[in-house]
Amino acid sequence: GGTKVYDGTALESAGVNVIGVPAGFTLSAKTKGSVTDAGYAAAEVDSYVITNAAGQDVTDQFGNVATGKASLVVTKRPVTLVSGDASKVYDGTALTNSEVTVFGDGFADSEGAIYDVTGSQLNVGESENKFTYALKDDMLSTNYEIKTEFGTLKVTPVTDEVVVTITGREDSAQYDGAKHSVSGYDVAISNELYTEDCFEFGGKAVAEGVHAGEYAMGLNEKQFKNVSANFTNVKFVIERDGRLAIEQRAL
Repeated sequence: GGTKVYDGTALESAGVNVIGVPAGFTLSAKTKGSVTDAGYAAAEVDSYVITNAAGQDVTDQFGNVATGKASLVVTKRPVTLVSGDASKVYDGTALTNSEVTVFGDGFADSEGAIYDVTGSQLNVGESENKFTYALKDDMLSTNYEIKTEFGTLKVTPVTDEVVVTITGREDSAQYDGAKHSVSGYDVAISNELYTEDCFEFGGKAVAEGVHAGEYAMGLNEKQFKNVSANFTNVKFVIERDGRLAIEQRAL
């Protein structure tokens, strides 16, 4: 008999063990039995010949020859598929790594798999680099013991300073007894990846009044807060407060 790990080739009996042949005689035998895929088959004696010291066939003089069977065993081939790791600083694009490495005994010659790697990490954080696989045509999954391991995709935050410059809007009007107002502010950002969606404003960007005079919005840096985990060093600068000017009416 015999055993081996699946490799795509047949496992056959390597011969026979002979016990009890009298001195001066020789027994030679042919065996049958074969197994290629993971599993087992019987190896048994197909035919045998007993010769004497002169090389003559004397098989028919032996009536008490017993033959036994053995097992041929092919075990599953262990394979581990591991997707790749990757890391980078946040840059506004998704982090991926389509590489899959084969460990263990690997696939038998001419056999293998096709991979579909779907792992993706856009924002700061980490996730598994997930994938699926399909064995090539004419392969039997039962010949393999396949394990999968997912790599890690990690995105780290931008630590360089980002400056957000706030410029309040201005307007003017002549007194006419009605309420006038101006609202909003303009934004300039030093890093194009950082957008207005990345911060919150907790104030009221409105300047309003009825009577002649100047009215300020009251913008200040503390009213602005970074809410994006992709950036850790954000500075808010008020370049100019918003302002409404109501001019006196000339009579």
